[in-house]
Amino acid sequence: RPTRPYLDGEEFVFESEKYHCTACGAEWMSPPQADAIVIKGVSLFQKKYVMLNGAEVKARREKLGWTQEDLVKASEVSIATIKRLESGVHILTKPNNDALEKALETAQQRRNLASALATSWKQMEAMWTATADWSIESDLQAAESTADVSESMALAADSNELALAA
Repeated sequence: RPTRPYLDGEEFVFESEKYHCTACGAEWMSPPQADAIVIKGVSLFQKKYVMLNGAEVKARREKLGWTQEDLVKASEVSIATIKRLESGVHILTKPNNDALEKALETAQQRRNLASALATSWKQMEAMWTATADWSIESDLQAAESTADVSESMALAADSNELALAA
């Protein structure tokens, strides 16, 4: 049967399950049917105005490994609002929608950046390991060579001093 709920002053029309008396035309709903109508109406409103919905917020929050309290801290939206939103029967105000969107987007961007940096570091580390000569043999040989030259120069200076003294 057609249902016409009003959400935020706007009528939304959709089909839903209800009981209907064919004799008098009366309609009524069970509590689960009423809940389903509210959830459907809220969903249509959120889609029309491109707003976050409870399932989306919960999925994005869980993907980040966040609790509802973590989202409260990041967005400064009340825990009650987040719980009602995730239950599927709440429409956010524009400021709360924007705050949640910003918090979730910022957290995802940070996670993506951290992942990209970690991947880049691993690639650079692998490249350095593959191309670098990590042995110290060449350094030891250079040091010995420098020491030999220094010793030879010191001996030559001593012999010059001896020759001059004589």
